[in-house]
Amino acid sequence: MLVGNTEPATLPLEAGLSILKELTIHGSAHADATDLAEVVELVATGAVTPVPARCWPLEQAAQAHQAVERREVIGRAVLVP
Repeated sequence: MLVGNTEPATLPLEAGLSILKELTIHGSAHADATDLAEVVELVATGAVTPVPARCWPLEQAAQAHQAVERREVIGRAVLVP
């Protein structure tokens, strides 16, 4: 599940695993509040685990911000307290 802005890129997908696990892929150009609430619930229940692009300790917030400004981070930059 991808939520938010993503750059067009190749997404590796194991077709056999998709079939065995009976996975479904949905795409949408827009998400509404209901979609976001569903995603939050999936994360809260552990059904899915978000994968941040990169994590920094809170003390390195300035470096994280600079990396985002330089477009070195695709996806989410996460500060960890």
